[in-house]
Amino acid sequence: MKRSRAILVTIVVSFSFLAFSAHALAGSKRAAKAAYKQGVERGKAGDFDSAIMYFKRAVKNDSRYSSAWRDLGLAYQKTGQFSEAAAAYKKALKFNRNSWSSAQGLGRSYIRMKKGPEAVKALNKAVKLAKKSRKKKDRMERLESSNSSLAEAHELAKQYAKAAKIYETMLKKDPSNKFKIRKLAKSHARAKQWDKAIKAYTKLTELDKSDRRAWGFIGHCHEKAGNTGEARKAYRNACDLGDNKACMKAQ
Repeated sequence: MKRSRAILVTIVVSFSFLAFSAHALAGSKRAAKAAYKQGVERGKAGDFDSAIMYFKRAVKNDSRYSSAWRDLGLAYQKTGQFSEAAAAYKKALKFNRNSWSSAQGLGRSYIRMKKGPEAVKALNKAVKLAKKSRKKKDRMERLESSNSSLAEAHELAKQYAKAAKIYETMLKKDPSNKFKIRKLAKSHARAKQWDKAIKAYTKLTELDKSDRRAWGFIGHCHEKAGNTGEARKAYRNACDLGDNKACMKAQ
């Protein structure tokens, strides 16, 4: 009889503890959501220091709150705290592996920290997640953003040929984008792919004949490739457009 009573008391206590724990957990999640909402509002107002405080409060109350970790990373980015941002984005991805914005944010943080290989890894993941976006508009915008950042990460990691391939792919959809053409040309030049670099820089001069920088780089690439005569012609064009350094090389 005493044993049965003891078992009954244990069961009652256990259920009471579980009920208390569930109530406490629900309270913590409510507090986390309230703090998160405050953080979002402060972020929209441009008060990122306060946003960080609220987002930290949110994840303290609910350590698995992926959205709060993600926005904490963004707030850290906005205040130039890139190491802290990377740590927050990693937490966000731990609890939501399919968060494109967290993978993208992590990659951008690594770029600002000058960590090329780490940025490449994070942004490759971001590209894969972007491709899974359901809405076409979101998919296209995310791919544009992630591919641009991935090319930048490859450049940072001194993987210039890989960066060039990304720019080539992007230019198929926007063949007259001078910014991307210049990035492509520079990547080819850094990879010592002189013929490809010359082709890209020549495209710039076709779009704008007064682009003396492009003419100067054409001369430089021809010079590196051993095409002395072509180099002088390009330098002469740059010189005629006011590039004094090119004038010296055109002689």
